[in-house]
Amino acid sequence: MSSVRFTDVQARPTEFLDFTSLTLDEFQQLVPPFEDAFHAHMAAWRLDGKPRTARQFSVYKNCPLPTPEDRLLFILTYLKTYSLQARAKPISGSTSSCPPCSRHCAPSAMPPPAP
Repeated sequence: MSSVRFTDVQARPTEFLDFTSLTLDEFQQLVPPFEDAFHAHMAAWRLDGKPRTARQFSVYKNCPLPTPEDRLLFILTYLKTYSLQARAKPISGSTSSCPPCSRHCAPSAMPPPAP
């Protein structure tokens, strides 16, 4: 599965708004302070949540989120969709950690499709 890049959605304002709940202008205003905060955090902490003691953080060439825009888009999209998935879990009666999978695993819990 390929990831969605900022460059893929920036030309489609409605889709961008759906992903982030922000307009492109609002998003662009958030990028510099987000990137500063991101690098400040990564200078002190590793991705596993432990304090950084040795190596300095750097963005690798093959990084899945190579640009500040891609990192912010990922976080905003995750924050927006995670709450929807968390709400769908109790409604569907799913015990799965993957709510979209619950549609396939527990079809009897889902309402029938509209005619």
